[in-house]
Amino acid sequence: ARAGADASDDARLVEVGDMLAAGDCASPGAWAQHCALWTDARRSDFLCDLSDYAEERPTDAAALRDALDGGGAAVLGAASWLDGLDPALRRRLEKRRTYDGSSVLALLRALRNGRHHRHELGAGPGDGATLERLSRAFPRLVAHCFRAGHAALDDGAPADLAAALAYFGP
Repeated sequence: ARAGADASDDARLVEVGDMLAAGDCASPGAWAQHCALWTDARRSDFLCDLSDYAEERPTDAAALRDALDGGGAAVLGAASWLDGLDPALRRRLEKRRTYDGSSVLALLRALRNGRHHRHELGAGPGDGATLERLSRAFPRLVAHCFRAGHAALDDGAPADLAAALAYFGP
């Protein structure tokens, strides 16, 4: 990591590199809407909103769930994502429930639960500490979820995915 850089900066550099390599941004408008340029608050909101949508819409969100977990190995690595967490954070997360360490959806659920129970997880008034920990452990998470949302829309997910999340632009 670069001197003075935080995990969010490092994750953004990875995302910009991946964005360029994948050709995600064919127009200036697409650049402006890409998750690599979002604030930490917007990134955290996006991940939690995506998790909510995937869980609250069991029928409509099938394409989204498939896209999220389908490419998860590239984001999570070969081992369980739980193994990539700080041991203290892992203990606090697992205090409330168990998680499937091979699932991106489970990781998003952990972030969402961490946000709702941040006082118990050792985070401050916002959830930046949890997002920073996850960004350090999984720098491709936000970009993967952003692409999964687009893939789900392209694969016939209901248009209300874009409307409900409002992160995917026109």
